[in-house]
Amino acid sequence: MEAHTPTTHTTPSDTARLAEALRRAGRPPSFAEPAKAQFLDGGRTGARVTRLSCADGASFVLKVIPRQRAFREALGHDGEAAAWLAGTTRALPSPLVNPTLDASFHPERDEWWLLMEDVSPGIVSRSGWTEGHTRQLFTAMAGLHAAHWEDPAIPRAGIGDLAATTALLVEIALHEATGRASVEWAASSAEQFQVPRVLLPGFLEAAGDRNADFYLALLRRWRDIVSALDDYPPTLLHGDLRRANIAFMDERVVLFDWELAARGSAAADLAWHWFLHWRRHRPDDRRHRPARSFPG
Repeated sequence: MEAHTPTTHTTPSDTARLAEALRRAGRPPSFAEPAKAQFLDGGRTGARVTRLSCADGASFVLKVIPRQRAFREALGHDGEAAAWLAGTTRALPSPLVNPTLDASFHPERDEWWLLMEDVSPGIVSRSGWTEGHTRQLFTAMAGLHAAHWEDPAIPRAGIGDLAATTALLVEIALHEATGRASVEWAASSAEQFQVPRVLLPGFLEAAGDRNADFYLALLRRWRDIVSALDDYPPTLLHGDLRRANIAFMDERVVLFDWELAARGSAAADLAWHWFLHWRRHRPDDRRHRPARSFPG
């Protein structure tokens, strides 16, 4: 949750709603007056995220998610607010923590509001990630996956399956790469999540015609690839394990942005982390790539 300008202020009605959220969370309301609000956009999220700085020094993060959005249609559920309210992502095995304090629906604005602890001091900088962080994260994730391993009662409220989350990302990429949408929600989802629009043109050009064709063929076969994972034990997945969604607070590993939480093979969480993170943030082991004991 990296901070950027502009800086605004919450309204008195917003302040009252946020104070009530703190009361529901069993916390003394820190919003004695409208809080100073700083927009956060460093995580490349499609939601509106702000840091709320209170006069007493307390700091929180508010994430606002429109209910009527293309992601909802693609994923088939209301996302992380519904998952938290159902308890799916609330009680996590130690040392994992979800920083969300309260989730509520704002009917006048047709929005979900998530009020969270401000854990931004624990987010590792782009150049600061070490092998130690990876080991700490993977140890914590092993506990989450083990807790739900082959559990027939894996919570279903507010989460989908691996096929739904894969389809969301693949169909956006195909739409941006080819200009054609094979599902109705692809174009509107691409407007909400524009990372492929920024990255794909350069990637395809650098890959060359042959590799670009192979990549597009791979995307079109995503159902075959995902269905192969159905033979493995399902568990609860975070779905978006990247640096901007992880904070290290002493011994705690804090995971936020559970929008892509799903049921599926634990390998999907690890592969997603490798893909999004490892190739960019090289380990600090001072070894050549072939000498490492794990992919890199």
